[in-house]
Amino acid sequence: MALISRALEHFWVREELQHISADLNPGRHYSMSSLLEQLVALRMIGGEAISDTALLKDEALAAFFGWDAIAHPSTFGRRLAEMRWRHNLGLERIVTGLSERVRTAGQRLVAIDSTVVSVFGEQIEGAELGYNPHKPGRDSYHPQCQDMG
Repeated sequence: MALISRALEHFWVREELQHISADLNPGRHYSMSSLLEQLVALRMIGGEAISDTALLKDEALAAFFGWDAIAHPSTFGRRLAEMRWRHNLGLERIVTGLSERVRTAGQRLVAIDSTVVSVFGEQIEGAELGYNPHKPGRDSYHPQCQDMG
């Protein structure tokens, strides 16, 4: 997530989000650009709906992005409903511009995020109780760490 946070900074995405959403912020506790960043992060960590914002309640994640707090799901819904067509066009420009900047020649960084596989049954070799966000408490294993011999 630190990589994503730095990329938002490096490619001026934060500044552009602030620019296109400035008129949506007067008198608001959460800036719209912060809410949009939180939605990007939520999607990156596997959230599929605004109701998954509990996944964002992590001190390290908040520190990476510099968030003071995470908005409640109802706040996301209410604030996103305020967006108009011109805001959506601005978001599209950001995404298109980011794609163009990333396509330029130069060094590339490839980040690979692996997965944890849940197992069912008692006798699965290499499976143990550990971090498994999808099935807490289930035995699981990491496919890249399995003994191949």
